[in-house]
Amino acid sequence: MILGDGQYGGERFGRLCLHCRQVDWPGLTASLISEDPPSFSALVTGENPNLALCHDRRLQWLPTITNAFRAVHRDEIPGLPAAVDVYGDYFDAIWFDETADPEKAAHRLDPVLAQISRRHGCRGGIVRTHRRNPHQRGLVTELRAVGQAPPDFFTVQEHGLLYEISLTQTQHTGLFLDQRDTRRRVFLAARGARLGNLFAYTCSFSVAAVAGGAEVAFSVDVAKPGLNTGKRNFELNGLAAGGRGKFVQEDARRWLQRQLRRQEEKPEIWQPLDLMVCDPPVFASSKKGGKFVVEKEWPRLAETTRRLLGPDGQALFANNHRGGDHGTYRKALRKHFASVTDLRPPLDFPVAEGRPHHVRLFWCKV
Repeated sequence: MILGDGQYGGERFGRLCLHCRQVDWPGLTASLISEDPPSFSALVTGENPNLALCHDRRLQWLPTITNAFRAVHRDEIPGLPAAVDVYGDYFDAIWFDETADPEKAAHRLDPVLAQISRRHGCRGGIVRTHRRNPHQRGLVTELRAVGQAPPDFFTVQEHGLLYEISLTQTQHTGLFLDQRDTRRRVFLAARGARLGNLFAYTCSFSVAAVAGGAEVAFSVDVAKPGLNTGKRNFELNGLAAGGRGKFVQEDARRWLQRQLRRQEEKPEIWQPLDLMVCDPPVFASSKKGGKFVVEKEWPRLAETTRRLLGPDGQALFANNHRGGDHGTYRKALRKHFASVTDLRPPLDFPVAEGRPHHVRLFWCKV
């Protein structure tokens, strides 16, 4: 019988509940048992069933590899324009509706955050709301503490590595959770490699690479605070000794051009890179680097990155341009790489049918 399916003798219910609880496989003496998903009990206890479904999708093993993950993705709960991330003992909730009053947004999030806190043991956290700045371009972000306010800085764990997090002192938290699987991929590909990490931010890819046995990792970013956090991340993981981490405060485009000049002027001593990561911002502006627009810069980044790689080189390209055309980005890479593979984001960043890509991930081989 199937609960909620009268055609097969199941009891009447508000929704269809279909789950395979036990499998007996020929040749195996023990049965394979899968407990009922949390969303089933939520329908009885009164818990938000959509939130319980979010938990179902993430399975039980995600907290076994990290204590930093997305509990609710944008558009995953119908009618709730928000995402909620868990960082250890604290949550970070982002409200995306720029027209909403911050008080009303926090009120709508309260029951969701309460359930997430109970399920994952969160002491409290931050609610981020955005509104248009009437005097200039861009958004104004407002932070509101809920429950116990998080410390200014703390650490989380991912695949056995530690990363510094701040939910209150910086625009971003210090670790992009949608790159968890690609960090692991870089870790696995890094043994003996020379890595170039462009737009390195807090150098998490470099940490993963050196932990995976990379010969050297060049972390390149125009922002000094991010690189300083990257240095602390190396220290947290016992990777600072030996000089395998190189931190370069420079616009990534200029660094690429400088490497190309060295390649041309001193080919006898030039050492190609084996692995590169290029995860640029969608838009950026700085005194040293000027304006940056990913749509405009992407083709050139693809070309120059390829030229710096050795004959067996590999590269990860990523961007979060929700309004961009996936095919256009992919075509620019195919022009320079023999193989381009689309990667899916982690399972806590589900791809919604008909919705823009949250993150584009491409694994490229020379």
